[in-house]
Amino acid sequence: ASNVVQKGQPFQVVSTVELVNGRTEPVREVREELVIFSPDGDQIKNGSKPFVANNAGRFENRFSVNLGADAPQGIYPMRTNLVVNGRVVETRELRTQIVFDGRKALWLATY
Repeated sequence: ASNVVQKGQPFQVVSTVELVNGRTEPVREVREELVIFSPDGDQIKNGSKPFVANNAGRFENRFSVNLGADAPQGIYPMRTNLVVNGRVVETRELRTQIVFDGRKALWLATY
């Protein structure tokens, strides 16, 4: 299943957006900021990457995240900011639950 990864291995956070040029301002720069928090609420990871245009107005981005083999089970809040032309235009709050299956795999559920 795509939501199962080996403990200590990275998983993907994938975003896709569709944008059109404004009447007075074209889309010049699109990037995403990602912040991941521990189950206790402490910030543990962050990053920023430009989106890649894959066709007219459609942009994709992927973060490869590795929480480490010792990451405890629990709910990891995540926040992504969509930044267009230097301004945050959208914020998404996600929660990823990590459950260890007792062997080598982790089950990830994002909601």
